[in-house]
Amino acid sequence: MEPTTSVQSDLAALYQTGQAQLHQGQFLPALKVFQKLLTLAQTREHSDDITALQVDGLIEIGKIHRHLQHFAWSIKCFERALSVIGPADNSLKQGGIHQEIGQVYWISRQYSPALRAYVKALEIFQHHSDLEGICSVLNHLGEVYNAIGLFDQALRSCQKALMILKTLEQMPEPCPRLSPDQKALILYNLGVTQAQTRRYPQALAYLSQALAIQQQLHRHGQSPETSPNQVSTQKLALQSADTLKQMGTVYLFQGKHYPAFEAYQKAERIYRTTGQLEPHAEVLDYLGIICYRRGNKSQALWYHLKALEQFKTLENWINQPEKLPHILTVYRQFNLSNEGVRLYRRSQELIEILGSEVG
Repeated sequence: MEPTTSVQSDLAALYQTGQAQLHQGQFLPALKVFQKLLTLAQTREHSDDITALQVDGLIEIGKIHRHLQHFAWSIKCFERALSVIGPADNSLKQGGIHQEIGQVYWISRQYSPALRAYVKALEIFQHHSDLEGICSVLNHLGEVYNAIGLFDQALRSCQKALMILKTLEQMPEPCPRLSPDQKALILYNLGVTQAQTRRYPQALAYLSQALAIQQQLHRHGQSPETSPNQVSTQKLALQSADTLKQMGTVYLFQGKHYPAFEAYQKAERIYRTTGQLEPHAEVLDYLGIICYRRGNKSQALWYHLKALEQFKTLENWINQPEKLPHILTVYRQFNLSNEGVRLYRRSQELIEILGSEVG
């Protein structure tokens, strides 16, 4: 049997290789490397260090599956990591895994289990007085509370997160587990909450601060020395697009069509270049609404048709009738209901030719 130190070195090397591939966006090659790490760890006698690397490998595999939207597999990996750690262990690592599980449920829009996972993580972080963990989880809780309409709880959670972050920023030592965009994420969630409660000036103030941080990080980048938990350039760009989109919506609610159109246009360019189909379609739809309200109905129709084209590429888009109610208004303005009658008559002719069994 190989010496434990030799196996441990091999596992550590595999883990570093997988991390490097993840940083370059090579998710499938990284998945294979981490799976190889697990296979090697399972065939060797375990020490505490080998067990820790096995847990880390499971966590990374869970994150990759989450990124690939393999949500059931992601949950299984995180739960397996918890079982390797052991139920009696109340460590920060366990709190972090519960937070990762909450992220899977959040992304897959399963809000109740997301809430339970985040609360469990918060309990562990509070037990250890871990301010970094508490700050991060409180912000995630704010997201969930926003999604389920509990805006007061969302506001309190995000305000507490921002207060803790300001305390952490004043500490002499850096916070390795907090990502550089953490403040922008908290400010964004505060802006969303204020917008939901129709406090539009406050919403725009928070969103503008978030956008300034995101754009600065995107322009200047981050050095590994000052930002050990780096954020990818594409992720920062998408965060900026989300913030611009939310700002456009706030301006639209205020009836300020010009700044709304400008914000949506900037978000549209980012979503288009990064291939984000659903938010891109939503922004195109909003641009159509603004054109219609400003009396430019032909331009409105163009935007709505482009949005419809995008929505049709999404899975189950037909089961989301709320996506494009605005296009019907524009159709009526152009008397396109006559086109609908023509198509209906053509379908009747086809039924007569092909038989009454045709749907």
